[in-house]
Amino acid sequence: MRRRGVRRLWFHWSAAVSPFDNGLFGFVLKTALERNARSAAKKSFVPYHELPPYALSRIEQLEVIMPLLKVGQSQIYYEVHGEGPDLIFVHGAGGNHASWYHQIVAFEGYRCITFDARGFGNSTDAEGLGRTAFPGDLKAIFEALEIRKAILVAQSMGGGTCLSFTCRHPETVRALVLADTLVGVRLPDSIAGFMADVQKRTRDLSQAERVLGATTLASNPAATMLYLQLASFNKVNVHTLTGEQKLHSPQDLQATGVPVLYVAGEEDSLFPANAIAAVQQEVANSTYALITKAGHSAYFERPDEFNRIVKDWLKQNGCGPTH
Repeated sequence: MRRRGVRRLWFHWSAAVSPFDNGLFGFVLKTALERNARSAAKKSFVPYHELPPYALSRIEQLEVIMPLLKVGQSQIYYEVHGEGPDLIFVHGAGGNHASWYHQIVAFEGYRCITFDARGFGNSTDAEGLGRTAFPGDLKAIFEALEIRKAILVAQSMGGGTCLSFTCRHPETVRALVLADTLVGVRLPDSIAGFMADVQKRTRDLSQAERVLGATTLASNPAATMLYLQLASFNKVNVHTLTGEQKLHSPQDLQATGVPVLYVAGEEDSLFPANAIAAVQQEVANSTYALITKAGHSAYFERPDEFNRIVKDWLKQNGCGPTH
């Protein structure tokens, strides 16, 4: 059973919009577009009527489907934006569906789907299954939206979900983007020891130090605060999350035949770029991209560069938008 609903979002900067009046996406989309417009115009404030046309076209009559999908005793919240090839964004342990606001605006020509993993954002985890249920929850979204094939874009924890899902259901995945993640990977002996040392070194880092790079932390306190505020809506975190994700080797992923893009942040302390590059070398049908001045959340810290890399790669692999 699903509870379906459609809300038409109208954003006016003078109006006070609660994150839960229009979904978390409404709140953070406003923030992102205000920031982008300010930057473009080099002003401290840009009124609504001065926003660039691309922004207005995306928000003036933005229709967002926001249902709750019942999976067992739990509810999985998801949103659907736009039309075109299906593109599903899968967040990490520090985020939720709203974390992808930079991407929802940028990937026009796709049907963009975001969701909260169970226990995160608006989703519940009544059974306490945690990670164990993540791939099955993603499959339930495929079924609910009658998706035959989709592009998956995952960050950190979401990488484990999408890796497992792709290895189980390769026929349903057109392309896979794994950003800042080795979650769920059965590591080659060549880097297993190195990653064990990395885990020890990063165990006591603050949340901000874990998820953001040194450049963002030093130069963008507003982005740092926004990231932490997004995480505050989650009922679980990396320390309290239950369940286990099944491990898959690079060879398992290669055997699926699905094209894979690995994206690494130059300043990622949790999954260093050299470790991600080493795993990428084990997957024949894969590509590697490095984003400078970004840490564990390249999609959030340097969204324009992240979006450009992913868009170009998708087009090169025959997965471009409808227009």
